This record gives sequence, C-alpha cells and structure tokens, in this order.
Amino acid sequence: MRRHVLWVLALLALPRMASAQQAELEAEADEPERGTLIFNLRGGGYVRADDGYLAHAQTFGFDRIAQASGGVLEAGVQAAPRVWLFASYSGFESRAQRRLSKLELGSEAILAHVRYEVWSWRSHPRYPWLYLNPQPGHLRLALQASAGAGLYRLHESLDEAVQDASAFGLRVGGDFLLHWHWLGFVIGYAYHHTSAQVGDRLGGTVSAGGHEISLGLSLRF
Repeated sequence: MRRHVLWVLALLALPRMASAQQAELEAEADEPERGTLIFNLRGGGYVRADDGYLAHAQTFGFDRIAQASGGVLEAGVQAAPRVWLFASYSGFESRAQRRLSKLELGSEAILAHVRYEVWSWRSHPRYPWLYLNPQPGHLRLALQASAGAGLYRLHESLDEAVQDASAFGLRVGGDFLLHWHWLGFVIGYAYHHTSAQVGDRLGGTVSAGGHEISLGLSLRF
C-alpha cells in the first residue's frame, strides 16, 4: 500500500517539476547574451538615386545601367540587451554596353551602425523533463531596426573616361533574422543617403545612395 502511495505522489509531482524546469529554462533563454557575434554575407540589388543620369544613359543605348547588383559583408556584436553594434562593407555594380562602348557604375560603402532588436522570439522545449540536458533557444527569430553612417564612394567609367566621388553618408534600415543553433538566414532593406555623385554632359547626376534589398547567410556564435 505504501509503495502505491509513493508512486501516486511521484506522478503528481512530475507536472510541478516540469513546470519549474520549464520556467527556469525560459528565464535562462530570456537572459541577454552580451558578446554574442553575428556574421552576415548577403547578395542583392541596389537602385541608385539619380536625377536624369540613368534616363540619359538609356536614351543613348546603355539599357541595363540602372540594374545594379552586389553584396554586403557584416560583422556585429551584442553590446547590451537588444542593442547590437555592426560594421559593414558593401559593393554594387552595374554595366551596360553599346556597340564598342562600355559604361560601368560601381559604388562602395564602409559603415558603422547600431541595431535595436524591436522584436525577438526564442523556442523553448514543451516538456523538458522528457529530455536529457535540454537546451533552450535553438530556434531564434528577430526583427532589427538600424541606423548608421560611414564613407561612400562612386566610380564611373565610360571607355577610357573615369569619374570618382567620395563623401560621408547615412544609412537606415531593417532586418529580419532566423537562426537555428548557429546557422541562419537574413533578409533586409536599407536606404542610403550621401552627396557622393557623378554627372553626365547633359546635367544629369547619379548618386552612391539609394535603395538596397539583400538576403543571405547569417552565422551566430
């Protein structure tokens, strides 16, 4: 009889033990992880801000000059709860050819920016007492808003004629990140504003600033 009572008490205690362990795991998962590193490698497209330059180029037969593609390399560290510090390098290029003439536009940016995690979610085991040494937070989702600044450079070459412009600029944007353990995916949008620009003989100008959409691989350590 005593043995049956002990079994009943043990079964009744299991849900409480599970609830307590679950709460402990969730509290552990919600603790800030200062010093966590993220490396992002993205590819994407770029729409440069212009004032007549691209239309003039297309009129003279350089049809694809408005279509810029390239990549972004980023590294960041979590400095405080929800706050990340990032440094990035990006480069985007577009080319167009008309008979024997080739027009190329290339832009680069070296930036430092701050990102704030406006929303985040981490998975938790539903029944931790069924697992051996469960690890919370395997799946992570986050939405980050960012603002930063740095140096922009725009390069134009038309056959042997070359133009270069460099200037300080600003960047604002947002990113969505998904990580499973250390491997993840990132997709984002950014708007770049800078005075670095080049012009054509008809008075049109094109800037190193513009709209960026990119996606790619994200590693978290």
